[in-house]
Amino acid sequence: MASSDAASRASFTPASRRTLGPVAPLGFAAVAAWVALAWLNGGYPATRWGPIGIGVCLAFLFALVFQPVSVRELGKVRILAAGCLSGFAVLSFLSILWAQAPGDAWSGADRSVIPIVMFLAFVLWPWSARGFGAILGAFVLALGASAVIVLIRAGFAADPVRLFDDGRLIGPIGYVNGTVALWMLGLWPAIHLGSTTTGPRWLRPLCLAAASAFLDLSVLGESRAWLPALVLSGALSFALARQRMRWLLGSAVAGIGTLAVLPFLLRVFERRESANFPSVLDRAVVASLVAVFGVALAASAWVVLDDRITLSRAQHRRVAAAVAALLAVALVAGVAAGIPRIGNPASFAREKWHDFAHSYSFGEQGSRFGGSLSGQRYEEWRVAWGEFRKHPVVGAGVDNFAAAYLAGRKDNFHDPEHPHSLPLRLLAETGVVGALLFVAGLVAAFVAALRRRAREDPLLGGAVAACVAACGYWLLQGAVDVLVEIPALGAIALGLLGLAAGTSMASERARDAAPASRPSRARQAARIGLAAGVLGGISVMLALPWLSAMYAKSGAGVWRTNPGLAYDRLELAASLAPLSADPLEVEGSIALRRRDLSRARAAFGRALDRDPGSWYAHLELGLLEGSVKAYGAARAELAAALSLNPNERVTRLAWRLVRRRAPVDPDLLNRIFVDPNVRPPGLESYTHDVQTPP
Repeated sequence: MASSDAASRASFTPASRRTLGPVAPLGFAAVAAWVALAWLNGGYPATRWGPIGIGVCLAFLFALVFQPVSVRELGKVRILAAGCLSGFAVLSFLSILWAQAPGDAWSGADRSVIPIVMFLAFVLWPWSARGFGAILGAFVLALGASAVIVLIRAGFAADPVRLFDDGRLIGPIGYVNGTVALWMLGLWPAIHLGSTTTGPRWLRPLCLAAASAFLDLSVLGESRAWLPALVLSGALSFALARQRMRWLLGSAVAGIGTLAVLPFLLRVFERRESANFPSVLDRAVVASLVAVFGVALAASAWVVLDDRITLSRAQHRRVAAAVAALLAVALVAGVAAGIPRIGNPASFAREKWHDFAHSYSFGEQGSRFGGSLSGQRYEEWRVAWGEFRKHPVVGAGVDNFAAAYLAGRKDNFHDPEHPHSLPLRLLAETGVVGALLFVAGLVAAFVAALRRRAREDPLLGGAVAACVAACGYWLLQGAVDVLVEIPALGAIALGLLGLAAGTSMASERARDAAPASRPSRARQAARIGLAAGVLGGISVMLALPWLSAMYAKSGAGVWRTNPGLAYDRLELAASLAPLSADPLEVEGSIALRRRDLSRARAAFGRALDRDPGSWYAHLELGLLEGSVKAYGAARAELAAALSLNPNERVTRLAWRLVRRRAPVDPDLLNRIFVDPNVRPPGLESYTHDVQTPP
């Protein structure tokens, strides 16, 4: 198959390898940040994303200072993409001004800005073909190494159950669906690098082995959105691939490895509640590692044969036609086999819709992939749409969905912070303005990437296509899941899209050859000053919530042994994040546990000043007032808590106690709040009707 690639090797000759790009260190630092964020719970908690977010902003600033960006070289489409996504970041911070919970909006804006800075870091500067391949290869190898580490940890863990959530692998993100998305972001770049003749020969077997590991771990995640998103993004990847025959072979090599061990992988979830779960997991891990090694060997054989077998274009077309025919036969056979199980398609669709919209299952038999669609997505989307209708222009504020859901939920056990849908999240939290900015930025970036794919040679154009398909997977699964809120996933997806949409070194050299006026030193200094001011401000906005969360966590950890130090650190945390009620709620909870009622009352009062919608602060104040038999004040606080969170069980129980002027023990009720299974003696007579509205 070598002859068909000969003309495509031009951009990868030694002459083209003189440079990786003008800001290559920034690109490799970004890849390191992607992997680090993934291992730090996806960068979702403020205690995790702070240092990396600040470091990324500072590295971006240094790149702007030492390698200024020429607006003329970017072109209108890239300027539009960068401008719209930057505008979305600005709007996210501005939403602090009108959000009901400004502290949550601040943290949400911080998480939103990190992926956008990653996008800008790649789209603003040109990358050589070698630089593009080096960045993509470093990412695939680093993520592949992470996948192998996760497999080995699962196989050798003394208590493997803690690595799973109801039989589904949760690490390293800490959220099952987010972890599956992490592996899938590396799949299409890995298949591209493992299928083409780009780069060193040793890289190809490693990349295809990594692709097989990504698929294996995705199966262990048992995410229902995974398979549809995989199929759709795979179709996109195939349609955009510049060497489709190679893409098919690479996908087949990686996929066959996973299909060979699929029964072992599926059995992990099926046996999650059995006593022999560790043994089932051990077999799955061993089978997966053997399959990954087998894929590496098969890919190595392919590399060797690549240099010895030559196919003409006519032969390529005949092989492609044969593969297409086989795929068509497999598709028809699959549909024919599935129709008897589905029965009447209309009845099947109605049943699945009713299952999705009106039921919730706490346990499932067999694999989740073909099981129930029940859950809380429908209710979340209903509430999110209602929020959009209330705040259609600029939304309710970033990360301000939770309060609306608590006020409108129909149960007392589900309390999501996000609506599990990127489109509805954009509409509910940033309104039409934010949604248009985000969508326009993405569309412009995709247009720039597709133009570059068409202009580059098949190898580099294929790399662009792989990055576009990876970002496409993020958008597809994110449409029905919580992904955009996880900085690691957004940083990878938008970073790869920025890399794909960026200009090439060849186009930069062509522009440099044309005479152009250079900006004056004063104008350059003004641009650098503006960039320093903006990025410096963003760094401060990232640093303050991070430091606040760190001090709050530290204070909460020492209150039993050193309550004075705990109070000091929580007060410092509250001063560092002057819009957040969280440190004050923690301080009030500690004071209430220590029976320091005056301090508890003051802390919860200040928390309500910052976040009037904090039902938890109202609840704790109600318990406090009830404990000193100030029943009138207690009823007022509990009524306010119930108006914000009508179905909260402990609040209803406290309401019953206060209404009957019964003794209120805050410690006892908080124990019930933490563990709903607690059934303390003496409260049975008040628990039978806790669902009745006051």
